[in-house]
Amino acid sequence: MVNVEPVPASKSWFVFHVLLRRRHLGVVLAPVLAIAMTPALIFMFRQDVDLAPPIDREHRYQAAVGLVLQEQKLVPPKALPPTVFENLDDKNLSIESADRDWGRLDPVFAQLVLRVMERMQARGVRMALLEGYRSPERQEVLASREAKVTGARGGQSKHQYGLAVDLAPFQDGHLVISEADPWAARVYEIYGQEAEAVGLVWGGRWSFRDLVHIEAPGTIADNLRAAASAQR
Repeated sequence: MVNVEPVPASKSWFVFHVLLRRRHLGVVLAPVLAIAMTPALIFMFRQDVDLAPPIDREHRYQAAVGLVLQEQKLVPPKALPPTVFENLDDKNLSIESADRDWGRLDPVFAQLVLRVMERMQARGVRMALLEGYRSPERQEVLASREAKVTGARGGQSKHQYGLAVDLAPFQDGHLVISEADPWAARVYEIYGQEAEAVGLVWGGRWSFRDLVHIEAPGTIADNLRAAASAQR
């Protein structure tokens, strides 16, 4: 018979205390390690995710604006035939009556948009301007429709100040607005990435997803002050 020597009470308490602390340590460290590893896991499985803090958007935007002021100005592409905009499935947008005059956009913002379009073209996708400037009256009409098109009232959208545009891919003679098609969904994701690369805001990140929409960062008031200072 093997005699098992009883463990003294003091030692038993010490072993129990160590085990308890280790178990608590694991409980504490598990979420910490999970949080620490999340960026790495995201990078492994989806390398196009922008992990930079929001403040970097302003840095990217200012850098892009600096290049716009130094480089040769891009020329807007030739306008598409009006019939292209008349045959869209989504009639709630009334795109056929939208303003597509590049001259009504903020000139620096317009150059950034043209650079996004140039980068999309380099990736094999032609983007077309659906709408640029939008009057307060048209904004009110869109905001008042039963089918939600926008949550901004007249004067609240950057479209009214030439600081926002709606673009869509143009393929096989047609504009593709819906993301139901897997190709279109991927195109809009790339479009958002290219816009954010120059510091612009993509509507696809909003709770009410507006895939076609990109705009200048910052508030309307800040943008207007910056434009006024640049003209002095």
